[in-house]
Amino acid sequence: MSWTYRGITGNGKTPTCLGKFEGKTLAVMGGGRCVWDDFTALAAQGFSGHIMCVNDIGMYLQKPFHHWVSLHPDYLIVWKKLLDDHGVSVAEIATHTYREDRPPHTGWRLGNRAAFSGLFAAQVGVCLGYDEVVLCGIPADDSGRFFDPPWAKGNHDSHHAKAAFSEAVAHAPEMGKRVRSMSGWTKQLFETEKSKHANRR
Repeated sequence: MSWTYRGITGNGKTPTCLGKFEGKTLAVMGGGRCVWDDFTALAAQGFSGHIMCVNDIGMYLQKPFHHWVSLHPDYLIVWKKLLDDHGVSVAEIATHTYREDRPPHTGWRLGNRAAFSGLFAAQVGVCLGYDEVVLCGIPADDSGRFFDPPWAKGNHDSHHAKAAFSEAVAHAPEMGKRVRSMSGWTKQLFETEKSKHANRR
């Protein structure tokens, strides 16, 4: 059993929320050190869409959001309970991971899934049907994570991380049309992809 949507392929059952949010914009909040600056800049552009959090950032955003994504399904349960214990409403937050056997999460068994949460989140955002997916805090460089000390460097500027993003876009050109990034190497990648599509018109 398999399905395809916007060039992204999946195995197993078709998620019930596939394409549900067509016509809307999504901000994907990753764990990069630049996430707060990225989102502030996006808000200054008049952003008023939905928000998806990736991993830990959902614990710190301090504003309502709609989706929570992680390649660690058990962590999502713990994070939601921690927020709930602190009086934060979590009932309406939809959780997403890569496994179908972990309810209440939606499982996305993507055929070209990479082991990078930010890329997985971007793919899920496109599959949810959002017309524009804006990456905040997903630069794919060595600037570190938002909770790292200033001297620490990250490990997401590796050849494998960049190759995974490039391969995902090559496999599903709709990602190049619908995804953009606010900073870093991924900003350059998606700006280049949009230029390619513009030149083909």
